[in-house]
Amino acid sequence: MIVAPEYNHSVPGLLKHVLDSCLNEYIHEAVGIVGVSAGRFAGVRVIQSLLPVMREIGLVNIFWDINIGNVGKVFANDGRLLDDAFIRRSAKFIRELIWMSKVLRHGREQVTIDEEAAEVVPCPDCGAPMTHHADKVAPSEAAEMKVAMHACPACGQMQSR
Repeated sequence: MIVAPEYNHSVPGLLKHVLDSCLNEYIHEAVGIVGVSAGRFAGVRVIQSLLPVMREIGLVNIFWDINIGNVGKVFANDGRLLDDAFIRRSAKFIRELIWMSKVLRHGREQVTIDEEAAEVVPCPDCGAPMTHHADKVAPSEAAEMKVAMHACPACGQMQSR
């Protein structure tokens, strides 16, 4: 889950930097976005700006988003939400995020993208054969290189090669 304030009609620079620094950790992982703003647009522009970034780095966005506008009027001084509609929307958002996370984990651990060409890689923790669930082109200092993502169906270990 990413909770992001709208900054100059877009994504805060530090958030973009953090997302760009951990590319191998995101492939085929679920994400839900909560946009927050002080104005009436309710973080719509930060969500809109993040969607293509999520796809490019390999995160799978869920169907629902949460938009919180006029954030100064949404929470009480003790941090409670003042509108029950946010609680209902948040529950739907969380349920879908959990569902998508389970589906993607099953896919990473059980489905190989190309069984004929996939190299059998043993899990470094338990020795079970790992699935090859994604290829990602990652920049390196010399040139771009292809990174193969593997997941162990037995213990959940993730590995990139």
